[in-house]
Amino acid sequence: MDANFIQNFPFGLVLLALLVLVYWIQAFFIIYHLIRFGIGPKPKIFSLIFFVGSALLFMLVAGLYVNADLSLGSISKIFPDLINY
Repeated sequence: MDANFIQNFPFGLVLLALLVLVYWIQAFFIIYHLIRFGIGPKPKIFSLIFFVGSALLFMLVAGLYVNADLSLGSISKIFPDLINY
């Protein structure tokens, strides 16, 4: 194993992947239960609206994450008293 493996390991990407997985699992459970146990067409329409909204919200957050500058230098410009290096 490479000595720099820990330094080069993308912990943020793994954490993001786990959060996405948890988000979509809970969204699936909500949608499944609305469709499976709802009586009539209203729960099914509500679950469709929930699914479309969660997909749009996910795409918005993923786009903001990709375009975000999370380097320590840019964060210290926003919060100068918080990070002094």
